[in-house]
Amino acid sequence: MNRTAWKSLIVAAPFLLPSAAAADQIRLKSGTLLEGEILKQTDEEVMIRIRPGMEIGFSMIEVESIQRSSAPAIPVHPKSPEQKNTAPKKILELPAILEAVKGVSEADFTAALEALPARRGEAVPGLIELLAHEDPLVRARAARALQEAPDATAFSALEKAMDDPWPPVQDAAAVALGRIGGLAVGPLSKALGKGTSNPVVLVRALGETQDPAAVAPILEAIKSGNSAHASALQAEASRALSRIGSKATAQMKKALEEPSFAPVVIATLRARGDEESVRILGNAFENAPAEQKASIVEALAAAAGPSASVVLARIAESVDSAFAEASFEALARRSDEAAAEQLVRLADSPRRPDRVRAAAAAWRISKPRKALDILLELAAAGSAENRIKAAEALGETGAPEAVPILVNGLGSEDKAFVAACREALARINAPR
Repeated sequence: MNRTAWKSLIVAAPFLLPSAAAADQIRLKSGTLLEGEILKQTDEEVMIRIRPGMEIGFSMIEVESIQRSSAPAIPVHPKSPEQKNTAPKKILELPAILEAVKGVSEADFTAALEALPARRGEAVPGLIELLAHEDPLVRARAARALQEAPDATAFSALEKAMDDPWPPVQDAAAVALGRIGGLAVGPLSKALGKGTSNPVVLVRALGETQDPAAVAPILEAIKSGNSAHASALQAEASRALSRIGSKATAQMKKALEEPSFAPVVIATLRARGDEESVRILGNAFENAPAEQKASIVEALAAAAGPSASVVLARIAESVDSAFAEASFEALARRSDEAAAEQLVRLADSPRRPDRVRAAAAAWRISKPRKALDILLELAAAGSAENRIKAAEALGETGAPEAVPILVNGLGSEDKAFVAACREALARINAPR
């Protein structure tokens, strides 16, 4: 395709058309969704026809996922090191970088993006100029390039580019502006309030600032976002808050009290999974509504570290039977030593009806002697039901220490217990 033809097609193409019955989709990392017919796809680039006579191409580094009309969405991943050409790459000079931004080759543009960090200082003025280029593709590429070379000198030009008539330029400029840092929170928040730009992209850009001042507008975007963007906004807000990190903790703790914010905050804390996040989730559990309690238990189950096991055990001891059971199951699926310790503690409580289950789960994690002792005790002197369950669990342990009690159980008048003891003995003697 010659330069003039490419330019005319890009100017005419909208960034998102009404969905067709069987349309291919390309979702960009900026959040933009394009629909039409994919004409070409390689490791370096993809081209899509929006409608007859209207085509647009993108470098694969700009693409989040591709969905063919007859197949599920496929995430786009960078090539693994062994797939990449290991030959030393030539660092492009400044003129070549700017020409690649203005050109039509996706491969050249990719090379320019890779060269930008080494040419950042000298490249930024030229990229700022290209933000005002007559070709919208060039403007979009210039904004995309400034994402790789964030510089405060581009602030005003990027802020202006957020009002560009072509949405991909708006999206790329917003993300580039966010990467400059906290200075961008004001204009990005203002753009959210205007409602004329993609709110998902703006939330992402606010996260890129990594500034705690961005937390409030991110949460407000969730609250005021329309239903068409609700799911994508929540997912992007969680990622944005995760990027801001521990600096957002104080505001997120308060936001947990607001029902419209809680799902995103819980998802963010789940993604972080650190000790502080576990502590916040544990403290919020008691006063949370039922649907949030379920999400909190799931988040705790996904968290690593001993504190999550301690909190799950605490919930497992609560009077709320539904969440106590869910927490117990989550605790039993863990593999850390703290989980085994908490399960032994639960099993050692005479009032618990599931002592055998707790001791058996602890044994599976790290084989603590105390768990075996509890099973031996219950097999010898527990209730009829617990004696049978304990015998079965002892067979699972394969522990030779269980043999005397199991042999003694063969003389019981309880036929079910005798059968359990016989089966357990067979398992202990079997090759393991």
